[in-house]
Amino acid sequence: MTSSRPLLVLLWFIHVTIPGLTEGAGVLPDGLNAAVGGKVMFTTTPTPGTTFQSVNWKFGAKDIFTWNVNNFPALGYEDRITFFLSTGSLELRNLALTDSGEYSVTIVPPGERPQPGNTRLDVYEPVSNVMVTSSSTELAEFSSVSLSCSSSGSSLSFLWLNSSSEVTGSDRVQITDGGSTLTIVNVTRYDQGPFRCRVSNPVSEGTSDPVTLTINFLEAQQLKMEPEVTGYLGEEVTLRYQFIPGPKDDIISQVQWKLKTPEGEEITIIVSRGESGVSVPETFLKGRVKIAEQSLIIEDVEMRDAGSYICSVTAFPSGAFEGTTKLVVKEGLGAEGLGSEGLHILAKIITAGLFVLIVGTMLATTLFIIRKRYGPVPSD
Repeated sequence: MTSSRPLLVLLWFIHVTIPGLTEGAGVLPDGLNAAVGGKVMFTTTPTPGTTFQSVNWKFGAKDIFTWNVNNFPALGYEDRITFFLSTGSLELRNLALTDSGEYSVTIVPPGERPQPGNTRLDVYEPVSNVMVTSSSTELAEFSSVSLSCSSSGSSLSFLWLNSSSEVTGSDRVQITDGGSTLTIVNVTRYDQGPFRCRVSNPVSEGTSDPVTLTINFLEAQQLKMEPEVTGYLGEEVTLRYQFIPGPKDDIISQVQWKLKTPEGEEITIIVSRGESGVSVPETFLKGRVKIAEQSLIIEDVEMRDAGSYICSVTAFPSGAFEGTTKLVVKEGLGAEGLGSEGLHILAKIITAGLFVLIVGTMLATTLFIIRKRYGPVPSD
């Protein structure tokens, strides 16, 4: 307890004899921002009731204003400064970038120790003339595009918007050059925009006019697919999908078939990627499916193969297309797959056939006997 008293006495002495160390931090705010051509108020917070013997303002080491009964602005500051005697505050007008830096004030009350303060002013050129330019505004789906944002101003930050949503980086989206360039790889029909660039700094912000991209892709009339196909147990069935190219020289890069289950789940069953070959995931259809052109062939059809089949074709430069066909599976035409009703129909067909065969044989036999007994029938 005794050993701590000298330390407490020392701290009390510093507080009383050097008030600038504690009070000076509150005389001016920590930092200020302002725009070129604008003005800034350096508001002091001296001890309430303080009267001034003198007030001195500095920019760095240079005196810019002194009050000592009269106002004494420095050369170049005569028309730019307003001094407020009630608080010692200072207004500085017609700001330039060169006004950025450290400012300090020393307030001297009569018969008391000075009350110092310091702060930093950062002056920025306001944001203006925000503009977006595109490497191209008419694109083929799955091509790439770069958007560049330019703006006047200083210490700029960039934000990209697609409609009202912020654009962030991803595998397809790259934001570079300090945020001023937006690159989209493999554009889709959903990347049309409109795109805007929002630019800001600590004193202002601005937004560009919208830029809308035109994405060219094939329409549905250029696809041909049967709405429903019937397959039979144990037989082979083909789900036909015909891609009809448009005026462009399209190159098909991928064909993918999926089966949509009754529960709504989509199961990929086969994918063809041109020169990369065909891949068949592990499903109950593996070993029984293959692709011919864009059509799907299912061998040895099973009852569980029934459902909606979705074919997706990716073509360059036109884009991606999709169609659906329904596979209905019925029992086969053999005796095992006919069922009781089918067997009944088959029995009727066989009976009718036998009847026709017997009647035909009887007529032929009778005609043969007549010709042999009586000779050929004379003609008229």
